[in-house]
Amino acid sequence: MVNNMKKIAALVLVVVFLFSPFVYLVPDVSAKDTPSQKSVSSNDGWVNTINGRQLEFIPELEEYCWIMERPPYEPHDKIALRELVKSGTKPIGTIFIFPGTWSSGEQLTSDDLYLTYLDSINADNDKRNKLREKVKSRSIAHYLALRGWDVYTMDYRTHYVTDDYAPADLDFMKDWGWKMYVDDAKLAVDKAKEVSGEDKLFIGGESFGGILAMNYSAQYWQDDVKGIVLLDGGNGGKIEPMESVSNLMPDITVCSSLMGCCTPIYGSLPLGIPALGSIADVALFNVLPVTGMEMYALDLAMDMGPLTPILSQVFDLEEELSRSLGYPVGIYAYSTPHFPEVRKYAISHPLGTPIDPVTGQRLKPYNNPVTGEPIDSYLDWAAAQMYLVLMPGIFTNVYEGYNDSESLAYVVETFDRYWPLEVYIELIGDITRPGYNTDSGVWNRDYFNYYAHYDEIDVPLIAFISTGLGERLFGSFNPGIKNADATGYTLAEWGHLDVYVGTYNYTMVNEPTYKWLMDHLN
Repeated sequence: MVNNMKKIAALVLVVVFLFSPFVYLVPDVSAKDTPSQKSVSSNDGWVNTINGRQLEFIPELEEYCWIMERPPYEPHDKIALRELVKSGTKPIGTIFIFPGTWSSGEQLTSDDLYLTYLDSINADNDKRNKLREKVKSRSIAHYLALRGWDVYTMDYRTHYVTDDYAPADLDFMKDWGWKMYVDDAKLAVDKAKEVSGEDKLFIGGESFGGILAMNYSAQYWQDDVKGIVLLDGGNGGKIEPMESVSNLMPDITVCSSLMGCCTPIYGSLPLGIPALGSIADVALFNVLPVTGMEMYALDLAMDMGPLTPILSQVFDLEEELSRSLGYPVGIYAYSTPHFPEVRKYAISHPLGTPIDPVTGQRLKPYNNPVTGEPIDSYLDWAAAQMYLVLMPGIFTNVYEGYNDSESLAYVVETFDRYWPLEVYIELIGDITRPGYNTDSGVWNRDYFNYYAHYDEIDVPLIAFISTGLGERLFGSFNPGIKNADATGYTLAEWGHLDVYVGTYNYTMVNEPTYKWLMDHLN
């Protein structure tokens, strides 16, 4: 039993370091954008599928979309460029925002789910207007577009991996690493430059998108980039690999019945693990498949195969310990059985009791992790999931007023289901190689050494870093680019998602971003 618990603990800690798993509800991806009668193909491979469609929820804005098929041309090998712009006005500037993990350009620009949600709760005009104003102020894409900016973003290939794929069907994702992401991004940025008529764009990124923005800029800043905006997606410099590992280690609470006290022990790892990425690669892509536990991708359902019921028992024990101590402890990552059915039911019954519609059983967690009161709606269930996942408060400090259930539910209900492990394994392997940030160090990848060229990036930069996840993952603001015009904001007590849709992001993220962009237009 002890050995099993050690294995489980080791696996969970690897998950903590490798991933930042948001959770569990995803959009219905069975009906993606398809070419309309107005669609036109161009000889560059892009197909226009949405051409100036007025948003129903925010009619001041109109959207455009272009889709491109990519090698090796399987059904999921597609990317999309999306544009959001204010109708009838000439844009004052252009920005391209890379989405985060499990996110997509459609999530950042679409208004479809807002309308579905309002219809499902029979919202009156007052409720519709309140939600509309919230979206206008909190969504960075809508906020900037309404103020005259031409906003572009993209759908990664993950947006076209439907939720009916089985884990064993995802072996193609072991090839979805940094080279693919940067190559796809280059195509999307080039198309955005063509459509906008701009020679260079401001490049922004949320979460994973911030790392992509930095890596993209390291390779292409001279050709494409006017400035960089990091939204809890980096500290503007080099990642200190072992510091990041230590920061992500959860507090381990050791309780002694003899002493009658609890002592926090803070995790740390020794320096010098250059083979960490390679070890993870072998374990995940060669060893686990033999055991029947294919893990080519992160599944938002958190289905860990044979370990799922064991982990569920561990989380139950942690909940019991948390209640006895009076505060949350441990690592949480609840699985969601019958994932597609739960997601669809939650979208159509957001105020309903959070149950698995297939079995009728309540979904975990059952109770509000702070008050202990039963959770009585899918909205509050989503908020509790976001608060608890991995370490309490990392992703949102919702119970201290930094976010709300409605906003968090929208985010998690529009995530894509799968995300490739390879991109994280490569990142870990890259930043733990001796001399990873120099061209003379150990580097045997088939792609550009982004980290060795951060210090050559000569464009201005602004970064927003939450203490919930961003500072733990990347460290404090520490610009490592050539340009001295670097601005950083540390958002104390904020969780990761609070940066994107939180209560205060309008005044402390979106407004400063807009002002910074305006100041750096010329």
